[in-house]
Amino acid sequence: MRIAAIDHEAGLIAESKGKNSVDLDDLYRLLRISHVQSQGIVDTISDPLLVLAGDLTAISANPAFYRTFSTDRDSTIGVPLYELGNGQCAIAELRLHLEKVIPNSASVFGYGVTADFPGVGPAPCWSASSA
Repeated sequence: MRIAAIDHEAGLIAESKGKNSVDLDDLYRLLRISHVQSQGIVDTISDPLLVLAGDLTAISANPAFYRTFSTDRDSTIGVPLYELGNGQCAIAELRLHLEKVIPNSASVFGYGVTADFPGVGPAPCWSASSA
C-alpha cells in the first residue's frame, strides 16, 4: 500500500513506501492542518452554526452561534443538543428528524423548523446533514 499526502503549507509530498510504514507524525500534521482549515471555514460563516456528533452532542460551533444565543464554548461543547441553553432546542419535530437521518446515514438538505428562542425570538433551525 502506498499513501501519499500533500502538505500544503510546506509544499511537500509525504509518501509511505512500505506496506504498513506510515509516518504518524506526518499524518498527524496533515490532519491538524486540515482541521485548522476546516475550523477557519466554519468560523467565517455569518449564520449561527452548530456541529453535532452522531449522538447529537455539540462538537463545534461558530462565533455567530455563540453571539446569537448568548453562550460560550464551555457551555456548549460536549452538551447534548436538547440540553443546550434552557432546553430551547428540545423541539420534537427536529429531534424526530435528526434521529431518523443519522442512523440511516441519509443526507438531507434544507430541512427546517422554527422555534422561539429567549432573547433571540423566532428563528429557523435548518439541517444540512449528511450522516
